[in-house]
Amino acid sequence: MFKNVKPSSRLWIFFVLGIMIPSLLLGYFAVRTVEQEEAVLAYRWKESLNIEVYLVARLMRSQLDTVHRELDAIFLNPPAQLDDFVNRAPGKSPYIETLFVLSPERFFLYPHYNDGLTFAQWAFIQNHFDFFKDRQSTPSFDQFAAYDAPAARPRNIDLRVSEAGSVKRRALTFSDIIRDRRSGIIPQMIDNTLHLIYWAKWPDNRIAGCLIDQDHMMTELLRILPRLYSNQRVLNILNEKGKPSYGFRTPVPVDWSAPFLTVKISDILPFWEVAAYLTDPQYLKQRAESSAFIIFLMISILVATILTGCYIVIKSLREQIKAAQQKATFAANVSHELRTPLTSIKMFIEMLQDDSIPPGKRYEYLKIIHEETDRLSRLINRILDFSRSHEQPRLYHKKSEDLSRLVAELVQNRRTSLEQRGFVVRYEPVEGLLPVLCDKEAIQQVLFNLLDNAEKYSAKEKALTIREGRRNGRALVAVEDMGVGIDDAHAAEIFKPYYRVDDHLTSNTQGTGLGLTIAQQIMRDHQGRIVYKAKDNGSIFEIELPLDEEAA
Repeated sequence: MFKNVKPSSRLWIFFVLGIMIPSLLLGYFAVRTVEQEEAVLAYRWKESLNIEVYLVARLMRSQLDTVHRELDAIFLNPPAQLDDFVNRAPGKSPYIETLFVLSPERFFLYPHYNDGLTFAQWAFIQNHFDFFKDRQSTPSFDQFAAYDAPAARPRNIDLRVSEAGSVKRRALTFSDIIRDRRSGIIPQMIDNTLHLIYWAKWPDNRIAGCLIDQDHMMTELLRILPRLYSNQRVLNILNEKGKPSYGFRTPVPVDWSAPFLTVKISDILPFWEVAAYLTDPQYLKQRAESSAFIIFLMISILVATILTGCYIVIKSLREQIKAAQQKATFAANVSHELRTPLTSIKMFIEMLQDDSIPPGKRYEYLKIIHEETDRLSRLINRILDFSRSHEQPRLYHKKSEDLSRLVAELVQNRRTSLEQRGFVVRYEPVEGLLPVLCDKEAIQQVLFNLLDNAEKYSAKEKALTIREGRRNGRALVAVEDMGVGIDDAHAAEIFKPYYRVDDHLTSNTQGTGLGLTIAQQIMRDHQGRIVYKAKDNGSIFEIELPLDEEAA
């Protein structure tokens, strides 16, 4: 599939398909997970608050059982004298609000109209007389709480389905409720207010009981409840009207109509619920946003780390592939560079073996052989210098030299051959001396490399300028040509080993790609520098060396 794709392109395809896309998918799924964080937090909070809410509901049911047992102890044993009972019973329990006694026919024996009723007694008779006479019924809320002998089990309540399809419980009369039971507590809704009626059946079928004082019951309950308020949540008991039973101040106002969690207390307290509220309704959202931000940040760092690491690895692989390609090109170029002078030397030696060659031609052939030998020697020395630089630092024999004189000697030695090749050579020396502390042969090697490159890459307009100068206490030499120049994309790479600008302008120009690398290393070892400056047509290479102030 990727047979005809370049190795570097293969790496990028692998990076996109194998790393980038999976990383982006990972980030996407992480964001989706983050979006569910608030729901997860809400679920965890509900699980945690459920324990507290169910505990409060259980304490409420336990308190109802306590009230039931306390009233059973008072009412289940029939008195010898009714008058004595009705006078003593209210003082035996604070839960007794309004006492009543019914005849077997369900008429009020106490309180009686002839006894002079209080308002509470009169209201009790008005509200509940019809219910006691089975003229009214009350909704069945599952199982009314009943404390009785273990053998006495509550009856199952039948259900019927209304025409609309909703399930309704069968309404129960007072007779239905007390059948097969000795005592119990009945919830009655009167004018949207819950009344709890305790009743007990005596052996002679009389019914005694009371209206339970719910305020006292809630006061006693508050003593055994856990702390209802904390920094994170508020617990309360909502009555049949959805109002809180306990009022207390909170630092943040609580909307009692919007509980976070509710639990039904008991069938004996229909519509009553234990409710839990968050002190800060925005807490879960803020917590989720905070957690989401942390998770998203961690995922982002993970994805960024993966992408960065893969980019670095792929970049390193590309550089290694590029270096391998450059080394292969270097080997081919070196082979060509070695073969060319050797071929010339061999050819001219064979020609010199002909005795008929005139002395002038013989001298010319010997000169060419000498030049090709020098060229071969420079090439070998260049390769050896670069190889040794990786093993140990190059040793220099530095002494004070006139840089201007070294440049002048090079120009003088190369001018004739350059002009023979059609070059126009301009040399602009500086006035006076340019004393520098340097290794003469090393600096000559740098100057020769610059001049040699200028010659190689000036295929069209053959003009060279060698300029000397001073700048900020440093000696300056510039070699300027009118050749092909160097693109900005390659300018930062030309000093790297084996690097050659491989385009149609230079592909026919042979070289090892080591000249500028060696020149840069030599200049650094001399506390100098070599720089490339672009121009509209051609190139400028400058070298700078510190002036030798003592020699000056």
